[in-house]
Amino acid sequence: PYCMCVFPKTMDVFMERFGPANNYTLSVMYNLSSSFYSQRKFDKALEYQYLVLEGDIENFGDKHPFVAGGYYSLGLTYMELENYQKANKNLFQALDLYKENYGDNHHQVARVYGRIAELYCRLDDAESCSKFFNIAYEIAMDVVGEEHPTTQSIVRRMEVYEDFLSVL
Repeated sequence: PYCMCVFPKTMDVFMERFGPANNYTLSVMYNLSSSFYSQRKFDKALEYQYLVLEGDIENFGDKHPFVAGGYYSLGLTYMELENYQKANKNLFQALDLYKENYGDNHHQVARVYGRIAELYCRLDDAESCSKFFNIAYEIAMDVVGEEHPTTQSIVRRMEVYEDFLSVL
């Protein structure tokens, strides 16, 4: 893809000129991590996700919502790599930070609960999976409603694991 030719060169220029914690550099690194993730090149995605997380912590401190987003991205990538221990750690770090920043009733909190539910489904823990899907769905419905992309995403993931959850 086009961005895979341009972004690394752009990042090199930005790193040399502005440094690793510059917002422009971080934006390029974030785009690279997203591109590698979508290409299922998870090891490369992780490399850039960690760089973005470090830069966000340096720029905004360790409690900022951008940092929560960094942990969330790491959690999703580790889940794809089937490193469920690291996925769990990062998703719960994201959840804690989002709750600290936004409170318990926010669509970002619902989104993370939905992914934690998926993690527990992959770990064959139907009870925890169901519990976290229900929390995610209730928050999403309460905060943003049925038509919002966060709610629809949660519902789609619940449908994927419907047979698994039917054993309860």
